[in-house]
Amino acid sequence: AGARLPAAQMERDAFDRTLAVNLRGVMLCIKHAAAPLKQRGGTIINVSSRGVSPHRSDYVASKAAVRALTEVAAFELGPHGVRVCTLSPGTVNTEMMHRSLDQWAARDGCTVADVLERHYFARAALKKLVEPDEVAQGALFLAAAATAVTAAELRVNAGRM
Repeated sequence: AGARLPAAQMERDAFDRTLAVNLRGVMLCIKHAAAPLKQRGGTIINVSSRGVSPHRSDYVASKAAVRALTEVAAFELGPHGVRVCTLSPGTVNTEMMHRSLDQWAARDGCTVADVLERHYFARAALKKLVEPDEVAQGALFLAAAATAVTAAELRVNAGRM
């Protein structure tokens, strides 16, 4: 999850750990999926994020790099019939998210509803959290329906800015 420090205070090892998981992990998946997919075609879907948060420079940088890597891989693998796209979910309605909301509300002395309204719904066109099945629908769209889409990002984020 990262160290949650300002960029100027981020330790190199913490930064490198986040990049190893979020970026190197994606690169290795592309590397190992490319050969079999070149034989029969297919789609690689990398997961990124668009959130820009203070004290999360490692996470934000790693996810931006995933989007750039996706675009490069799409051009490299496209001639072989392989599409490469990015799926960027927004705030997903999961137990883990609710634990974070509970901690945030307790820290700020307010309700979870207050946290949701101020920090999520105020900046989301659809005024809702994204459901897990909506993320799956986005992946299914990229994998099966969007046959002329590559080097692209699909944001499944309820219109959150």
